[in-house]
Order: sequence, then C-alpha cells, then structure tokens
Amino acid sequence: MTSTISLDGMRSLNNVLQRLPDGEQALALVRRMGLWSPRVHDPSDGRVRTFPTNYSALQGTRLSDECAYWQSEAFRATELCGLLEGQRVKLVTEGKSLRAATRAKLRRKHREDAAAAGQDAKVKDPSATQLNDEVEESADVQQLDATVGMLLVVLESAKAYKEACLNGCASLSREISLRQAMMNARL
Repeated sequence: MTSTISLDGMRSLNNVLQRLPDGEQALALVRRMGLWSPRVHDPSDGRVRTFPTNYSALQGTRLSDECAYWQSEAFRATELCGLLEGQRVKLVTEGKSLRAATRAKLRRKHREDAAAAGQDAKVKDPSATQLNDEVEESADVQQLDATVGMLLVVLESAKAYKEACLNGCASLSREISLRQAMMNARL
C-alpha cells in the first residue's frame, strides 16, 4: 500500500487543521490562551497584495502603510508557523509511538504464528530491517506519514511567506530611512 500527500481542496487554514488529528483542538487552545489573533486567519481570497517594486512611486503615507501591511502579514505568518510547528512536533512524537507499537504487535504476531505452526519456542524474531520494513508498510504508519507530509508542505510554504514578508519589511524600512536621511540632509 502506498499513500500520497493530497493537497486537494485545501484553500484555508481551517482545511489544513481539519486534516490534522487534533488540529482544530490546537487552534481552540491557542485561542483560549490569547495567542491567536481573531479573524486575521479567516479565509480571504485575494487578501494578499503584490509586494511593491517601485518605491519611488509610493508617495505620502503609502510607504509607511505598505510597511505596516507587510509587517502584519509577517505577524500572521509567524502565528501560523507556530501553530503548525506544534502540530508537526505532536505528529512526529505520535509517529514514534505508532512505529514502536506496530513493531511490538508484529513481534507478538510472529511469535504467535510460530507457536501455532508448532515451531520451537526459540524461533528467532524477525531482523530489525525486516521488522522496520513491515512497520513502514503498515496502513496506519503510511497514513500518519502522509498527514505529516501534508503538514510539512503547508508549514514550509508558511515559513517561506513569513521570510518574504520580513524581507519586504526590511526593504520598505530601508526606503523610509533613506527618505528620512535625504530630508535631514536638505535641512
């Protein structure tokens, strides 16, 4: 059996969290703790702007408004990365437990099969390689791996977006500093 990482139908954070075993509960927890900005992460088609490329065309307060917008996007992405990273840690830990439980179950099954076949009680357990191969073939392990894979795709995308927002903010901030220095030089 093989599993695939499916990103079909995912358009919002809620879609991602619904596919995680405890995603919605994790979101409820961070909301209760006051660590989540309300309504900031609601689905919104077309909310993200294109980053400005012609700074000199930004007049008046538009430059500082753009800087504030991209800073708020970086904050939003940081919250998202924190929630998703917590889910990743949880799933990786669950994966270790699931693999250990599956190995133990396979060892017991092997011993039971040997006893049922009337073989000597000193039958060797399967090799670690064989056991690990059987564990990785387990449907439960493959499903968990697919879930972790889906989460990692979203997490890495969120990290890249956060990095882009921070770099954009730094560029806008430099433009603001340059304009301030030019104004000071004229005085």
